[in-house]
Amino acid sequence: MAGIQQMKDSVFAQYPNVASIYVDVKERTDLVVVFGDAVLYQASDEKKTQIANSVGMMALRLFGKDNQLEKGRLIITKDAKNSTENPTDGIVEKINIDSLKKIVMPTSK
Repeated sequence: MAGIQQMKDSVFAQYPNVASIYVDVKERTDLVVVFGDAVLYQASDEKKTQIANSVGMMALRLFGKDNQLEKGRLIITKDAKNSTENPTDGIVEKINIDSLKKIVMPTSK
């Protein structure tokens, strides 16, 4: 999916210190984003939530108004070489797609 590569490029542009990123959309409805970043791993919960929301809004813009996303999660690992969606040290931050759709696409259902 071309959107996946665009998402990776956009994340690296917005968060240049992230060492690795994994992005997948399962069944067209479930967004999974993994950041490998030791500094972000140590960040406050508020900062992680802010980044999860930012990543969710970015995804909604990139995948367009007709996307089928229903849920999402940002997983943060301190392993800078991580490229999987199930890191052993992963911290999961929920991406509230429904709420973000109301902000990014106010006319969507």
